[in-house]
Amino acid sequence: MAGAHAGRTQADSQKELAEKGYTLPEYAFVVECGGATSGESGVMEVRGWIRTRFVNNYTGRPIRNCKYTVYLLDGRKLEGFTDEDGFEELQRLEKGSYFIVIEKE
Repeated sequence: MAGAHAGRTQADSQKELAEKGYTLPEYAFVVECGGATSGESGVMEVRGWIRTRFVNNYTGRPIRNCKYTVYLLDGRKLEGFTDEDGFEELQRLEKGSYFIVIEKE
């Protein structure tokens, strides 16, 4: 099927695997419904998420409403606050390593 991956080689797939840790299917699709046909699908994106619970090492209680900073390897940072149960959750993250720092209670 013609599309974004039509000229893709095995070397391209190996490069993607080395850079991202995964390869995506090399096909596209269209949707037909009620006589109408959609355009060809785009390239699939793979995203992940982080969910962490912070607790006090001495008491075991959740660290509530505490500011945290997530440092991404590309230099960007994301900030937020833990919820009432000490959790933080970030969605739609690219595959990679992250460093999370919380402020003192």
